[in-house]
Order: sequence, then structure tokens, then C-alpha cells
Amino acid sequence: MLLASCVDGAGTRLADPPITAIDLRPKEAGASCAELLFELLSGAAPVGTERVHPIELAVRASTRPRSS
Repeated sequence: MLLASCVDGAGTRLADPPITAIDLRPKEAGASCAELLFELLSGAAPVGTERVHPIELAVRASTRPRSS
């Protein structure tokens, strides 16, 4: 069975085997959203402004095929 998580953290990194996970960087995403909202409300950013928020896939042993 292959296993992956939508949340990364110490538990996924330290599991046996380590679990593949997506790091959505929620703290940075929230800060970026708040910053953009402030800019939109103050008129510093035009309506329709978009920002790209990078995420990371940490591929670990839980999703690697085992050799026979």
C-alpha cells in the first residue's frame, strides 16, 4: 500500500517509513492573503490581482515502489 498525506509535519517525516506529504505552507499562505486583502482595500492593488503561493511535494519512502 502506498500512503501520502495532505499535511506535512514532524509526524510524517519521522514515521517508519517516512510518509510522502504536501506542504501547503499555511502560515505563509495566510500572511500573503492578509497582505493582499489589505492592498486591495487600500487601493494599492487593483481588483483582480492574483498571487501565486508555492507549495512543495515531499516524496518519501511511503510512496516509493518496493523492489522485489
